[in-house]
Order: sequence, then C-alpha cells, then structure tokens
Amino acid sequence: MEDLLTTRQLQNLLKVDRTTIYRIVKRGDLPAVRVGNQWRFSRKDVEAWLNDTTLLAELSSPEDTLHPAGTMTAWDSSNAHFIFPLECVQRIQDAFAEILGVTILVTNPEGTEITRSSNPCGLWDVAMTAPEFRETYRRFWVELGADRDLHTRLRPDPLGLLWGRGLIQHGDQLRGISIVGGIAPQDWPPEDARIVELATELAVPEPTLRNSIEQVHHSDTTGMERLQPFIQRIGDILEHIVAERVEIVDRMESITELTRLEL
Repeated sequence: MEDLLTTRQLQNLLKVDRTTIYRIVKRGDLPAVRVGNQWRFSRKDVEAWLNDTTLLAELSSPEDTLHPAGTMTAWDSSNAHFIFPLECVQRIQDAFAEILGVTILVTNPEGTEITRSSNPCGLWDVAMTAPEFRETYRRFWVELGADRDLHTRLRPDPLGLLWGRGLIQHGDQLRGISIVGGIAPQDWPPEDARIVELATELAVPEPTLRNSIEQVHHSDTTGMERLQPFIQRIGDILEHIVAERVEIVDRMESITELTRLEL
C-alpha cells in the first residue's frame, strides 16, 4: 500500500501551518486524496514537490507581488526574499507603524527594499517618485545599517527627516535592516531656500513640494525618547522570525538532498 502522510505529519515535515497546506492543495500544486474527512498525501508526491524550485517562494510569500514565486532558480538561505516570510513581516510592520505613528520598512543589507513602506508620510512618497532620490535613499539605508551608534539617536535623511534602524542579524551575518522614522525635526519646516532646492533635486513642481512639506510625522522630545527602545525591538522580533526561517530552509535543503540521493 502506498505510504500516505497525514496533514499533521506534512505540517511537521515542512514546518508550516495547516492553512498553508490547505491553500497549496486548493491550488492543485500538491496532489491529495480524501480518506474519510481527512486529507492524505503520497510520500512520493511530497518528495517530488520538495524538488520543485518554486516551493520555498510559495511557503515564504505566496501572495506577495513584489517578489513573485519562481524568480529564483535554487533555494538560498542567504537571500532575504527567501528567509523573510513577507506577508507575516508586512503585517507586523504595519501594526507597529500605525501604533507608533511613524514610517517603517525593511531592507536587505544592500539597502534594497524588501517590504512595502508602512504608514508612509506624504513628503517621503513625493521624494520616492524621483529615481535619483530612490538611489540616494538606498545608500542612506546602507549607512544606517553600518552606523553602530544609532541606538542612542536618530539620523537625518536627505530630506531632513529623522530615522533610526534596527539590525536584523543571524549569527554574525546582517540579514536585514528595519528602518523606522520619517519624523520631522523640531525646526521643521525647512527654510524657503531649502524647499526650492529640494524641488529642483526631486524634479517636482515647487507647489507640489510645498503642499506636501507638512505631510510628515511629528513627535516631541518625549515621544522620540519613547520611540527609541522600539526601534531595535522591531528588529529583534524580525530577527527571531529570520532565525526560524533559516532553520526551515536548511531543513528543506537537507530533505531535498536526501531525496535526490534516493532517486
């Protein structure tokens, strides 16, 4: 008789929840048979599915549109798009951004955005429409990740808004950077001459920039002091998620390698 796995056995094998398995079955990606009221899975089908190079992207981010499944040709636990379960991270990030009244996003160590920005302020949205400024920000994110003193202060970005960062590490490797801020300094808004300069730098009409100059996050000194402990705490939460995900990826790689050896 063919060796069949129960849903719970498949959960334990893949280290995913029951909802993920049901979604994959519903889409027809993994064959399943009904035994009474329960699903059963052929071990042979599961082994074949584990050899599918799109599997990890499916488990990590089945509905994400920024990094669609199947864009990588092999599992790679060092790749941020694989080790961050993006839907889960995005929801955590959205909640913190709304509660704290700031903008939050996550980048990889090279400063490329992994998540969509949560609770973005209007001025920053205007700035990010300029390709040159997006590159400026990418370099800024990298600098934030390299600045080891940011646990005690916030740093101004090219617009003059204040940001902090939490490091997301695994072992001795930096896996990502949680970027927190978009807060106006106490002497906001900038002087008129600086607004004119920014309009030129961003290549946007000056009236457009002036209309968005106050669309920023505000916080007094006490509020920023209260924010500081949460900046790295967000990074710590994501770091814990990454540690578990890397372990899952490594196990899957081992399972796939064993399967290949048996063929």
